[in-house]
Amino acid sequence: MDQITSKLETLISHYCSDFSRQLRELSETLDHALEAGNISSESASDVFGLVHRMAGAAHCMGYKDIGRAFDDFASRLKKADTMPQNELVMCLTSIRSEVRNMEDFSSNLNPARSKLLQRLNLSSFDEACDVGVTNSAEVSESLQRILAKERILIAEDDPHVREMVETCIKSMGCENVIVANSGSEVLSLLHAFQPSLIITDWHMEPLDGHELLQLIRGGKVSVDENTPVIFFTSEKEKAQQRFLSRSGANKVLTKPVLPNAIWTAVAQTVEKKYHIRKKLNAVA
Repeated sequence: MDQITSKLETLISHYCSDFSRQLRELSETLDHALEAGNISSESASDVFGLVHRMAGAAHCMGYKDIGRAFDDFASRLKKADTMPQNELVMCLTSIRSEVRNMEDFSSNLNPARSKLLQRLNLSSFDEACDVGVTNSAEVSESLQRILAKERILIAEDDPHVREMVETCIKSMGCENVIVANSGSEVLSLLHAFQPSLIITDWHMEPLDGHELLQLIRGGKVSVDENTPVIFFTSEKEKAQQRFLSRSGANKVLTKPVLPNAIWTAVAQTVEKKYHIRKKLNAVA
């Protein structure tokens, strides 16, 4: 497990190094929206999408204060479509000012401040997956053999979060793992890859995770409509999480989580699918 810790430390270090660039991108997006004079709903949506993604990444990397700041920006922009122009201009101007203030401490961002690394206490595979998963040595070995055969597709629009989830999944012994940065990219990969499990973010452009789920459950794409789908999302409202479950999501994980939670969700989902398939084969 020391190898996983080392990989996560490297990943978080890359996030810290990239943070200044992300702030510049956000600042430029805000400049572009404000320079247009009449701010369009599309421009406001671009800003919302960016701050929402940055909030999720900050939380996942273990920087709670930064994540909360971006959460606040996203909350202010949720009703941008119905805001009068003068209010929208004031909102974006205020956010731009706060973003520029954030640039002052970005140079001090480092892995030692990450709450994720501070809390990380990775244990054995058996212990990591002992919540609701049969955990005898024999079954654990069996589960790892099953996981090695899984074909897992990860859809996440933030590159740092995408790499974190991929690292966690591969550490379980899953060898066939591919990644996508949007729901639309997933569609282009389904036919050739034929995933046995999909882990997806919700809010992505141009096709989001819920729209992807509807296509899968509706049999509209070239993959088994019962393919398990796990959501990994920044959406914290219980009503929204229940909405995903009612729509056919097998599990909903809320960012941020420790790697153990990702492992457990994948292990539980794969084991449940295996037992269902075993029962169906016995009946047949």
